[in-house]
Amino acid sequence: MTNSETLDVRTHEDPQDATLKLIRNALENLQFGYVTAIVQDGVVVQIERTEKKRVSRKKG
Repeated sequence: MTNSETLDVRTHEDPQDATLKLIRNALENLQFGYVTAIVQDGVVVQIERTEKKRVSRKKG
């Protein structure tokens, strides 16, 4: 999923299916972090993905 991927409502794909597809894509390969769906008037209008990277440092 790109940083600013948008759903084109002009396609023939069912909007609910397309939204679920975007959410699945946001979850793909996510090890640490979260996915947030922003809803307005019962419709998902934005999906945010925050990924945390763990950095291990060797001591000594």
